[in-house]
Amino acid sequence: MNPRKSTDWSTSKSRLGIWLTSHHLRLLWRQEGRVAGTTWKPLNPNWMRGGEVLDPRHLGQVLGEALREVGYRGRGEVTWFLPPELMSLRVSEAPALEGEYLQKALLMEAERLPPERSE
Repeated sequence: MNPRKSTDWSTSKSRLGIWLTSHHLRLLWRQEGRVAGTTWKPLNPNWMRGGEVLDPRHLGQVLGEALREVGYRGRGEVTWFLPPELMSLRVSEAPALEGEYLQKALLMEAERLPPERSE
C-alpha cells in the first residue's frame, strides 16, 4: 500500500490537472485544497492526427507557457484528462502465454488491427 497515492484532490498539497483536447489545453493548479491558478491555451489545428502527436514541440511549448503563467514549480501530482477521440484503446483476451508463444500471439493480434486513421 502506498500512503502517498491519493485520488482525492482535496487532500494533496499540490495537484495539477491538465485537460487536453484537439483544439486547446486547459490547466488547473490546486494548492492546499484551493485553486492556485488556471489557464487556457489554444493549440495549432494540426498538432495531432488520429491520436498521434505530430508536433510534440508545439505541445511542449504550449504546456510550458501554461505552467509558467500559473507559476507552477513542478512539485505535486499531475492528472491528465483526455477525451476519447484523443485515445486509442484495444482490449484483447488471450490465454496465459509466455516467451515466444506470447510474442507470436501479440504479432498475430497486431496484424488484425485496423489500418492507421488518416483524419
